[in-house]
Amino acid sequence: MAERLGRVRDTRLKTELARLPLRTLLAETFRARAAAFHMQGRWDGLGDFVRPMLIAEGFAETFINACGSAGERRLENFLQGSLVEFHRNAIVLNGLLCEGSNLKGPDGHTIRERGLIHLDDGPIGHDELRALGVTGEGVRTLSLRLSRSLESFSELRAELETVPDDERKFSIHINWLGRWPLLDLGVAGAARRVVAPSPRGFANSIQRFLLYEMPRTLANDGMHRLDGARLDENNVTSMRGEAYENYIRKIAVPRGVTDAGVLKPVAGKRPDFVWVGARCGILIETKFTLLPNDDRALANGSAAVTTWERAFEALNQASE
Repeated sequence: MAERLGRVRDTRLKTELARLPLRTLLAETFRARAAAFHMQGRWDGLGDFVRPMLIAEGFAETFINACGSAGERRLENFLQGSLVEFHRNAIVLNGLLCEGSNLKGPDGHTIRERGLIHLDDGPIGHDELRALGVTGEGVRTLSLRLSRSLESFSELRAELETVPDDERKFSIHINWLGRWPLLDLGVAGAARRVVAPSPRGFANSIQRFLLYEMPRTLANDGMHRLDGARLDENNVTSMRGEAYENYIRKIAVPRGVTDAGVLKPVAGKRPDFVWVGARCGILIETKFTLLPNDDRALANGSAAVTTWERAFEALNQASE
C-alpha cells in the first residue's frame, strides 16, 4: 500500500491520506472490501439484466467500428452467436430458472423446484418464444458457457489452495457463483439438467460476463484497429467507459440533466453532466467502476488506493 501511495499524483489526495495512520487506512480498506462483496449480491430485478445488455450493445458497436469485420467475427466467436441471441437466451434462461421444474416427492406429491431446469433441443415455451427464435439448443449453449460440472470442483479446490491464508477470505475464487452461476448435474448429457444455486448469482454473472470478461478477453486477443494500430487494455476499457457514458446520456438528458460536453464556455477539466435546480446544482462525473479492473474484490490493499484516487477526480473537477 505504501508503494502505491507513493505513485499517487493527486496532491490533494496525498494530503488527505497523510493525515491518517497506516492502520486506519488498512481498516478503511477492509471496510471497502466488505462493501464490494456486499454489492456483488444485490439484485434489483429485470433491470439488472437489461442494463448491462444495453451497455454491451454500445461497447460492441464501438468495437466493431474500430476493428471492422474482424472485430465483428471475434465478438460472435466469443458469444457463440450474435449479441441479440445472447440477450434473448439469457433472459429466457432466467425465466426458466425462476419458473423451475416439477419433481415428484417421496409421498407422490408434486414439488416445484425453482432454479432447476431440464433443457431439450428444439423450440421451447409458448408461441412468443418461438417467434423470437429461442431454442433449447441455444439456451444449452449459453448454459455450457456459464456452468461447471460436478466433476470439475476438484480443480476449484486446487485453485483455492494456492491462495494465501490471509487473502483466502476475500479471494474472488471464493465467490465461484460469480464465475459459474450454473451447476451442470450431468443428467442425460451436457447442459441438459442444470441448477442455479443463486438466481442473484446468475443475474450478476451476466453483467460480469458482458462487461468484464468480454472486454478483458478482447483486450488480450491482440486485435488491431482499421488503421493498423493494436488495441490494448486501455483502449478497450475506454470503449466500455464511453458506452457507459452514452447509456447514462440517453437516460439522463431527456429527464432534465445537461450534458456538460455541449456547454461551450466550459474548458479544461469538467464533469460529464450537470443538473441545476432552483436552489442548488449537482455536478456528475460518470465512472463505469471505481474498482480496479484486475481486482474488483479489493483483495490487494493497493486496490483501495486506486479506488480513492478515481473518486478524487470528481472532487478536483468540482474544486476547479
